[in-house]
Amino acid sequence: MTFAEEAKLLKEEVDPVVAELRAALIRTQKQLSKTKERTDELVEATIQACKDATLALGPIPKIEAPVLGKSKKKAEVALWHLTDWQGSKVTQSYNSDVMRKRVMDFVHKAAKITEIQRQDHPVNDVVICFGGDMVEGLFNYPAQLWEIDATLYDQYTIVSRLIFDVVRQALAIYKNVTVVAEWGNHGRIGSKRDHVPKSDNFDRMCYELARQLLASDDSVNKRLTWDPLHGTEDIQRIEIGNYRALLMHGDE
Repeated sequence: MTFAEEAKLLKEEVDPVVAELRAALIRTQKQLSKTKERTDELVEATIQACKDATLALGPIPKIEAPVLGKSKKKAEVALWHLTDWQGSKVTQSYNSDVMRKRVMDFVHKAAKITEIQRQDHPVNDVVICFGGDMVEGLFNYPAQLWEIDATLYDQYTIVSRLIFDVVRQALAIYKNVTVVAEWGNHGRIGSKRDHVPKSDNFDRMCYELARQLLASDDSVNKRLTWDPLHGTEDIQRIEIGNYRALLMHGDE
């Protein structure tokens, strides 16, 4: 029933008490509707702002499909495990720039190992496991604010872009890419006393932004599988042929 129909019904209401209650209900419904509209607009604006900030970190070249051999030997599946980046953490030997360099070094070495293996047999697919604590966070201990080089917003955009770049590089190496993503305790929102659900987590937000950025490229949608359950459980299941594994973070 629309608000106009409700108002018409209200005018026809005989009992003044019922009429007053119905009027209060209509007011509440209107307020809830306006609040939902504002919330939806805020969420949409936040996601768009983060996408824009992520894209501002640098141009995104088109993802080219890899050229694969035609060997008939039994194929293997590559497995990448990347975890605990602690994005924006600062120590004497670590910061956001070092994080990016080390992660991309991993990708280049994985590509080299894949090339070596392909001299003997096909390696067309890869499963990428993100193990959590991708961001350093801000709510884990009192002095944490003084041990980071980026705010939560910047951690969100920087780490999301790096996750995106890792998967994009994998798509240029392998025909098919599967992503399994777990969240960690450093992505927690608020202190433990705030009782925010553990699954409301900045790691999950980074994964989702990276996934959305990749989804905008129609050329990779058929080659990329992103586990739709990522983060909804605190332990992720991995299946590669007859191989079975559980992906979990250290705080579990």
